[in-house]
Amino acid sequence: MQNTGTTDNLNFNLNYPVRVTKWWNMVNKATLFDNRFTGQLYEGYLDVGKWSYYLSTSQRFNIPGSVLLTLSARYNSPSQTLIYYTEDNSNVGISLSKKVLKGQGSIRLGFSDLFKGQHNDVIVDFEDLHYIQHNTWESQRAFIEFNWQFGNRKIKQHEDRGSANAEEKDRSGS
Repeated sequence: MQNTGTTDNLNFNLNYPVRVTKWWNMVNKATLFDNRFTGQLYEGYLDVGKWSYYLSTSQRFNIPGSVLLTLSARYNSPSQTLIYYTEDNSNVGISLSKKVLKGQGSIRLGFSDLFKGQHNDVIVDFEDLHYIQHNTWESQRAFIEFNWQFGNRKIKQHEDRGSANAEEKDRSGS
């Protein structure tokens, strides 16, 4: 274990929900960041950095028959963390869902990683250390989900509810 010196990180985040129409909503997210690393590491001097970004969107469409169509996508640009350079990766998914059983349950059918872009490729090229690591997993899948909502969805507020200050005054007799 060894300290790597100095790490400088600068982040800019944007979360932007948009209601396009009554039947189309979206949530868009973007992150721009710069990671910089400097200092003595093992037998070499580390001085690396990289501007990178992350983008994601979730598009929700209310279609006839009370069905919800969701399209989601995310992209991670290449990034640098110390000696590890990570290649870009992405994921695109689609699903259809419908409320059932008087709104207490829902059924969702979907597919994830449609274009098989979710993987983790890491490159190390520092001093005498050189390697490429390629990781994949079973990210492409079809799924069926059933969700059930327990409890009362319409909890009534207590009519005599007041502020904490009013309750304290009642207790103190003021």
